[in-house]
Amino acid sequence: MALVDPEIIDAELGVGEFERYSDAIDDFEREFERAESNLESFKSIFHRLRHGRLQHDLDVAIAIERDYSAYLEGIIDGSVVDKKLAAKIRSVFEAALKVLWAVNTTLESFVKDGVQAMFLLCMSCKLDEEAKKLKFSLTEYEKALKRARSQKNEAWVQLVLDTAITGVGIAMGPVGVLTTVGMG
Repeated sequence: MALVDPEIIDAELGVGEFERYSDAIDDFEREFERAESNLESFKSIFHRLRHGRLQHDLDVAIAIERDYSAYLEGIIDGSVVDKKLAAKIRSVFEAALKVLWAVNTTLESFVKDGVQAMFLLCMSCKLDEEAKKLKFSLTEYEKALKRARSQKNEAWVQLVLDTAITGVGIAMGPVGVLTTVGMG
């Protein structure tokens, strides 16, 4: 940050640009410290995925911070001609900081609020075995339900046939009764 001159930045990019840069760098340093602390806390094998996600987000923020600072240094030494990119780079940097803040906050809440203990407790309850048993039971119930539905449908078909035969028998008189008895 020593190489970024506030007067030149504000003169080249507009008043307040250095202050926005400075605020973003302050946020970055705060989140960087939180991330370093969280990385230390989440080193274990159990937390490998969380550790990897945080490390990735931190690496992205570091890379963007380097690019942002180098861009502003380039404006000061005159090697950067396109000054329109400053706002875009800053907004990408601020977005990366928001992601880093969210990951840090989530990880800290994970430990502080006891969610980690809850997951460990759930793992010790062997819920996956109970879920497999429940799934097997539900499969059996589903088969029984399908059988009941097919039997119900068969009963309705039989009722319709019986009713039709009876109707035909009544309509045809004595021949229909003989036919009904024959079909029965």
